[in-house]
Amino acid sequence: MDTQDVSGMPEYEQLLQNQKALLLSAQARKGQWPEKTKSRMELVMKFQIGCLMGNRVSNLSGHHQIRSSFVPPAYDPCVKPLNDLKKLMLKDLLWRLTIGVFTLS
Repeated sequence: MDTQDVSGMPEYEQLLQNQKALLLSAQARKGQWPEKTKSRMELVMKFQIGCLMGNRVSNLSGHHQIRSSFVPPAYDPCVKPLNDLKKLMLKDLLWRLTIGVFTLS
C-alpha cells in the first residue's frame, strides 16, 4: 500500500488528535463491562446506512476518513499440564464471565 506523508497538513493533524482522544477514552474504560447493545440486525443496518451516508457526505465535502483498529496484546500461554485441565463448556464460561467468577483451579 502506498502512503503519503501528511504530517504537516492541519486537517490530518486534527484527525490524528481525534483518534488519540478516542484511544485515551477507550483505555480509560479498560476492565469495564460494555453496556447492553442493540440486536445484531440493528447494528448491521445502522452500520450500512452510516457507510452509505458517510461516503456520500465525505465525497461531497472533500473530507477524508481514517480507518483504524486496535489489537490488544496476546494472552500468555497456558502452562498447565494437559492432564490438569478440566473440561469447560462455552455456556458455562459465558455464565462465569457474566457473574464475574474466574477460577484458575
